[in-house]
Amino acid sequence: MPFVERVREASGVIFDFNGTLSDDEAVLEKSYSLALNDLDLEPLKYGEYESLLGLSDVDISRRLVDARGASCDVEELLQALAARYSALSHGAELIASSTAELVKTLQSEGKKVGIVTGTSRQLLEPVLKENGLDSLIPNSVTIEDVTAGKPDPQGFLLGAKYLKVSPESVVVFEDSVAGVRAALRAQMCSVAVGANTAAAAIADFAFDSMGRAAEQYLCAG
Repeated sequence: MPFVERVREASGVIFDFNGTLSDDEAVLEKSYSLALNDLDLEPLKYGEYESLLGLSDVDISRRLVDARGASCDVEELLQALAARYSALSHGAELIASSTAELVKTLQSEGKKVGIVTGTSRQLLEPVLKENGLDSLIPNSVTIEDVTAGKPDPQGFLLGAKYLKVSPESVVVFEDSVAGVRAALRAQMCSVAVGANTAAAAIADFAFDSMGRAAEQYLCAG
C-alpha cells in the first residue's frame, strides 16, 4: 500500500521528537558538548554523538559519563544538558512549518496524534509550546514514563494506549534505527525520515527528510 493511503487509513500517528518532529539534532549535539564542558569532562569525540542516536537522553548521558570514567553522576549531566538545550532551542524555530501543518492536518482528519521520545518533558514541552503544538503535550510519552528506552517497544505501546488506538493502526515517524526497530516490535507501520540509511533499510517507508514526507502527504490533497 502506498505511503499516503497507509497514513490515511491509520487511526493514530506517533512522531519521534529529536531529529524527527523537531529538526534539532545539531542543537542537541551542541548541547551535550557544552554540558560536558560545563562539568569539566572530556569533549565529544568525532562521531561519538552520532553513534548514540536513537537512545534516550538518560542512556546517552550514562554512556558519556561511563566512557569518561567521570565522578559526576548521570543526573548532573542531564541537568546541564537541559539548561544548555533550553537556551539554544529558544527562538530557534526547530519545528518546520510543513511539519506543524502535517500535525494539524492529521488532527483535523480525526486522527489521534502523539509523541514518543527518549528525551524529558523539561526539554520537550517548551519547544512544542513555542511552535504552536501544545495539543500534543497530553499525548506525549517521555523518558520519565518508561523503564526502557528505544529499541524497546514499551514507549510506543504506551503511546498507543494514550491515544486509545490499537498498535496495528498506528503510523510512526522516526529518524533512527533504534526508533524504527521499536516501532516494528510494537507492530506499527514505520516511516524513516532523514539521512540514516540503516533506518531507511528496515522501515516500511523512507524519506530523506521530515519535510519531504510532510510534503507528499499534504500535496496529495
